[in-house]
Amino acid sequence: MPDAALADATFSRGSFTLGAGTHSITGTLAVSARDDAGAAIDATVGALRIAPVPEPATTSLMLAGVAAMALALRRRG
Repeated sequence: MPDAALADATFSRGSFTLGAGTHSITGTLAVSARDDAGAAIDATVGALRIAPVPEPATTSLMLAGVAAMALALRRRG
């Protein structure tokens, strides 16, 4: 669903870079989605996609592991 919404120019969109910590994402329902009978169901149609960001320590540990593997291969080679 997120990919279809992002491909449609009639959907609103935003991209936000958040720092470390706790965040709250809120919004306002301006127009309610409707059920098959046309009654408002107090919901909206849309999607939210959140991509995980690795912690700096994780990236550092990965780079240290790659460097150790390269050193081992170099000594072996």
